[in-house]
Amino acid sequence: MKQLSTLPLKIGSLNRLWRSVEWPLIVIFLAAVAYFHGVSLLEWSIKSPYDFDAKTYYIPYAKRLLNEGIPFLFTEEAMHIPPFSYIFPALFGGDLAVQKNVSIALSTLNLLLLFRTGWLLHSRTAGILAVAFYALSPSFKPFLATGSVEPLFIFLMAAWFWLLAEGWASQRRWMFLLAGVIFGLAALTRATIIYFLPVLIMAAYWMQRRSAKTSSASGLDTRGTRDTSGTCANWASVGWAHCLALAMVLPVLIKNMAMFGIPSISTGAGIALYLGNNPFTYGMDPSYFQTHFDNGAVPPAGLTHLAVVADRALAAVGKYMLFSQPLPFVFEMYTMKLTSFFLVNNREWIAPVATLRGWRIFFIVFSIPAILTLRAKPIIWILVALLAYQVAAHMPVIYSHRYSVGVLEMSLVLLAGVGVAVFLRERRWLSLLVLLLLTAALIYMGRVSARDPHALRLNAYGVPHEILYSSSVGGLPIAGLVGAIQTGSNEFVSTENAAMIDIDLTSVKNINQYTIQVLAIEGGIVLGTQTERCEPVTYFYRKLSQTDFSLTSASQDVWPADGKLRLYVLGHQAPLDIVEPGLLRLRFTCGSKARIKLSRIEVVRPTVGLYYREQYLKSIGASDWSHLTHKRLELNKKP
Repeated sequence: MKQLSTLPLKIGSLNRLWRSVEWPLIVIFLAAVAYFHGVSLLEWSIKSPYDFDAKTYYIPYAKRLLNEGIPFLFTEEAMHIPPFSYIFPALFGGDLAVQKNVSIALSTLNLLLLFRTGWLLHSRTAGILAVAFYALSPSFKPFLATGSVEPLFIFLMAAWFWLLAEGWASQRRWMFLLAGVIFGLAALTRATIIYFLPVLIMAAYWMQRRSAKTSSASGLDTRGTRDTSGTCANWASVGWAHCLALAMVLPVLIKNMAMFGIPSISTGAGIALYLGNNPFTYGMDPSYFQTHFDNGAVPPAGLTHLAVVADRALAAVGKYMLFSQPLPFVFEMYTMKLTSFFLVNNREWIAPVATLRGWRIFFIVFSIPAILTLRAKPIIWILVALLAYQVAAHMPVIYSHRYSVGVLEMSLVLLAGVGVAVFLRERRWLSLLVLLLLTAALIYMGRVSARDPHALRLNAYGVPHEILYSSSVGGLPIAGLVGAIQTGSNEFVSTENAAMIDIDLTSVKNINQYTIQVLAIEGGIVLGTQTERCEPVTYFYRKLSQTDFSLTSASQDVWPADGKLRLYVLGHQAPLDIVEPGLLRLRFTCGSKARIKLSRIEVVRPTVGLYYREQYLKSIGASDWSHLTHKRLELNKKP
């Protein structure tokens, strides 16, 4: 009995001891994570492939702003990219190295924002887990240490949501207003979120009125400022805060409309719509297919794609191209992009697809219980609405994994932290185990799907094109065989573990570096014995101007060794660099006695840009873009 009577005292002592060391442990944890996170970002700042936009636009424009001052903001070049994307680096001297360090600092500050926001929404455990997920996620690293806009935009959106959560908890209007300023800066950094502003303002007004009526019906103060939760006042603050954000954006919109006839933050929507609806690559970044688009054939010659006239032309052709496609194809294309947006495309090159997909599946699965748990908090529905809006806004434009990271990752990390914390703090071990098993099963399915990284092929034959060369006329022009013998028309058997077949394409005409041409190969493999397995097929290309094949300039593809003929389409850019006639080498590493069938090899040139440009101009009764050029000249003459 005496031992039982002292038990509460011991538990109380343990609780006091834990409370005394809890905060020092949290501080040590955050400091350690910040240190190792910062070190990893310093490494990525050297090797990140995402500095092109910074070197081409953001830093040069920042230097022009510093040199020319305010007048630069009223030039056409100034509206090529969102204004804060170059104003911000101008604050630090327009230096790329400095900007990378600033990006690392902002990305490290995200740790504190995540911890505090997770704490406000649920618990300190949720904040700690969100910080851990943020630091461990392989998706963030390549984008957070660049001079591009991703680090700034992700930080601004994290700060915006933290201020909303802080304002909602404390009912301090100035925090809401500061959140509005942050959102305005984010809209001036990446313009895709701008159209969410009027939606949120109207929704906040409606919710404020609804809360006021509810309070009045319950006998509370009809002004809605003294109800127990402060919901009415908070919704009013949300509305006013984002009116402030809209007021920050409107002058830029008005200026661009008055001077250039474009009611947007910047140009760039044209190229995004054109690339995002191009049937050649199903609206995806052409780099996934190691090729590029012939969008240069669309606008008037000599204009960059960000010029006002070029932007209008590309947008018009992009929309015409979309509405010209059969509905089943459009559905397939958009479903493909939506799936890739959430679950990562099989052709992603930043990190192993299975790893990126596994983390994304984990975050999505555990975000669902978080949303259900926090569904009574209006702040959560603001976040969910913004996510839904951004996903919808990105579907018509070009797909790239980095856009999905900027839209989804920070919110999913936060929600996943809350989701795991729900089960840990409530000690729902069985539910947690079941959800972890479900997640593991989904991750395994994602890994299986990622085994064929090139399952998606260029749609070379589904778009307007011309055939520059076809082996169906006269058979394959074999230039050499190593480790293989020819046993029939276009049929070969390997005599060694690795068999190489060289195809002579030196007689092909009209291949040059200023056009797009792709190689289409139809073939299949049957293994010689059941114990052998086939490694990915390797392609090499030797141009006429080269003396030998480059062993480093090679591309690989997975050929299932089931004997079925399949079509494989190779892009013309790096590493193969098919910009002039030459020799194509195919290396099959499938063991001896493997049977190889090459039924067709063709050089195909898609003519998407030229074809749809002509079709659009014909539909409006114009022969060229002179009507746009004329309009632009008139605008430039205005005093």
